[in-house]
Amino acid sequence: MPDAISGAPSSHAGRYSHKELFRLLDDAVLALGLPDGVQRTAQVLIRFIPSDAPVPVSPIRVQDLAEQRDVDPRTVRAHIRRLIALGLVEDTSLGGGHRVIHRRSGRIVALRGIDFAPMLARADALRAEAAAIRLGQEERLRLRAEISALRHRFRKSAATACARILEAFAALPRRYGHLPGAALSALRDRLIQLVAAATPIECDEAVPGASPVEPPCPKPSDQSDEYRRPDLLEEGRKLVTPDLDVGAVADTLPPAWHAELARGGPWSWTGFIATAHARSIALGVPRATWDAAVATLGRHNAALLTLAAGAEHIRCPAAWMRALVSRAGEGSLDLSANLRSLISRRIRECSGSSLRC
Repeated sequence: MPDAISGAPSSHAGRYSHKELFRLLDDAVLALGLPDGVQRTAQVLIRFIPSDAPVPVSPIRVQDLAEQRDVDPRTVRAHIRRLIALGLVEDTSLGGGHRVIHRRSGRIVALRGIDFAPMLARADALRAEAAAIRLGQEERLRLRAEISALRHRFRKSAATACARILEAFAALPRRYGHLPGAALSALRDRLIQLVAAATPIECDEAVPGASPVEPPCPKPSDQSDEYRRPDLLEEGRKLVTPDLDVGAVADTLPPAWHAELARGGPWSWTGFIATAHARSIALGVPRATWDAAVATLGRHNAALLTLAAGAEHIRCPAAWMRALVSRAGEGSLDLSANLRSLISRRIRECSGSSLRC
């Protein structure tokens, strides 16, 4: 930048636009937590940078800026000091705070005021930090939506839950919008446990004339021997995917499934089905779709289908799962081949050296 304009060379001369400055200011607001008033003052400063200025310097006077903002000039000065302290702008005004713009033959030869070159110099860091914050915000929104769905699902199953499960649900926070991401994730996982414990997964019809027996009250994710079948491995071989090794299927589980199952002890089909049912809620699969999968395919195959539906390349797990269940019910789908292909692909991904599961 020539001395007549600001007194020192600038590496950003000729490499900015008003649109870029406004976008970068939005990133700075997010990354640095700027108040709304400071942001609006900075926006007016940017708006008054001449369109033909070779450098991002705003020559608007404090009094004019205060009138534009309809605030006291002292407020404007405080906002500018805040911007300077954060390293976003530099005051290149002449002595006494005079901000000037001189033209000769239509060309700017002198420009003094609030320089946004420091913000441009930090563009990459500000964008990266703002992007990370936006990802965190999106994750919190996703977790809040999952928690809302889980709470709704639990209330539908509350009639079959015992007192201890209901007390555990009542102890959870009812307002969670302000919670950080880690706390929301923990709350989501706890709700998944409670939903799995409160929702009956056995769909066998009652024997006529038999006396109803109240089932024991399970702990969340309880997979003790009391709830396991004695022929788990043999039952696992009777699925529509008989050539899939049970241990290999367990190895394909995502980390969240492993964490849920590990809390209940050794791996079991009962725990796998309960976890799959709860995870179907997190995937946005409606209860009607899960019930249809159980009725059409059986509990074990519905659980395997839920595992396959969580693959990254499936954009809408609910629609994908609903379509496969419908085709399986019509007899137009070789579900065994589909599940073998999808789960075998995940086995290969988990065992690959360059891919993480």
